[in-house]
Amino acid sequence: MNSQPYLVRFSQIQPFPADFSDFGVNFGDFDADLVVNVNTKNTQTYHGVSGYFSMYNISVTKDQASATNVWVTNTIYNEVVYMAAGSMVSRSFNNDSKHHLFVYWTAQIKDIRDGCFNTYCPGFVQFDTTYHPGSFLTTGNNYNVNRYPLDEIPIMIFQEEISGHWWVMLSNKLKFVGYWPKDLVDIDGASSVGWGAFTNPGTTGVNPPMGSGHKPDHVYNHAAYFRDMKYLKTKLEPQIPADTELEIFLDPCYAIDDLHYSGSPYWGYDFFFGGPGGRCGN
Repeated sequence: MNSQPYLVRFSQIQPFPADFSDFGVNFGDFDADLVVNVNTKNTQTYHGVSGYFSMYNISVTKDQASATNVWVTNTIYNEVVYMAAGSMVSRSFNNDSKHHLFVYWTAQIKDIRDGCFNTYCPGFVQFDTTYHPGSFLTTGNNYNVNRYPLDEIPIMIFQEEISGHWWVMLSNKLKFVGYWPKDLVDIDGASSVGWGAFTNPGTTGVNPPMGSGHKPDHVYNHAAYFRDMKYLKTKLEPQIPADTELEIFLDPCYAIDDLHYSGSPYWGYDFFFGGPGGRCGN
């Protein structure tokens, strides 16, 4: 840990801070360099977020990373709290190029900015014995694979009413992965929730593929998607977002398309995202 002040480097809430070194997380130069992000506007209190996202077989070098996740955030005493969960492809984290479950948190604790991935520091409490931070999820779909449905993950973060803990759940598997204790993150509800992805170029300066590595083209098995996007209100009542409740943040090299309510019980509110990466700039 260190006592450097937290510096918000984006003009709006992102799924991860621009530089994890601000939080004393010992991952060298790893940061969320480029993002694709859909989040709710700060207009109400949320108690969770959920959605399904597809996972593709992509290639990353030793110190690159590509991840897709849901997240919640709030501000208490002018300090930002983040919690996120999803899938990451990273050789340096997972020792392979497959999709692994990850969690991340950051919060201000006793005047010290703290937080980390998975269980690299005290904080996240593992509960399930099968799925845990770092668990293998899938190798991923191949581009244009002739299969339906695709390999995907149903991810949820929610605040349990009685304890106030924030749980990570693989929702259609009814797997309660674990939780961030209420006294760790110390927020009652979130001011914003989101669905998105991020990449990191490592030492090469080249951002890796995001999603399937292809930009959306209106074909379900070409680009990665989020579907059945919902946020949770009081008593964990799921709500489908309205168009006017959402905003988009998009970095170069990547794209978002078809952000809308489909009308289908299966797809629900959805969007497609991703791209090949490259020397994108900021």
